[in-house]
Amino acid sequence: MTLAVGITTMNNPYKEDYATPITGACLMAIPVLILLNVVGRKYFVSGLAAGAIKG
Repeated sequence: MTLAVGITTMNNPYKEDYATPITGACLMAIPVLILLNVVGRKYFVSGLAAGAIKG
């Protein structure tokens, strides 16, 4: 079961609970942000430098 399906199955149809899906979504985003930070830093900085050169 993927994380998105797991968060969906935790919903209770008789009670409006917003904290659980939001917390799950934030926890799902943390590894993606870390991966983008580690892998994409070099490309992000080089893109900024390339865009800053006039010509």
